[in-house]
Amino acid sequence: YKADIASRDHRNRLLIALEPEAASLFCRQLPISRFKHNIASNDTANTTSLPMDPRERYMVVDCGGGTVDVTVHEIRDDGSVRELHRPTGGPWGGIYVDSNFSSLLDRIFGKAFMNDYRHRFHREHIQLL
Repeated sequence: YKADIASRDHRNRLLIALEPEAASLFCRQLPISRFKHNIASNDTANTTSLPMDPRERYMVVDCGGGTVDVTVHEIRDDGSVRELHRPTGGPWGGIYVDSNFSSLLDRIFGKAFMNDYRHRFHREHIQLL
């Protein structure tokens, strides 16, 4: 209550959710056009959310900088979401992909060459990653 977001009289103003659940609910509200290119040929693709029927299942994959987190949800008959698999993940995020890719380039071209390339062509190196 100290942050003045909610109060004893207005408890429904604040909902605390775990990141996978929040991502799931957010993605269900996105327009179809944000999921696949040319999924629909009309203008409703920009405003219509992804249709999901009861008992449909989907996976939420959150690829962050440090971790990749995965969970599986199912739509219930009342439209709510049921967690079929608890969120799980590990240290496979983007920074680890970049690091392993850089190590691969070092092995292919040699560490001295790649260090020179990184120093002389910093912008191109960042784009390469």
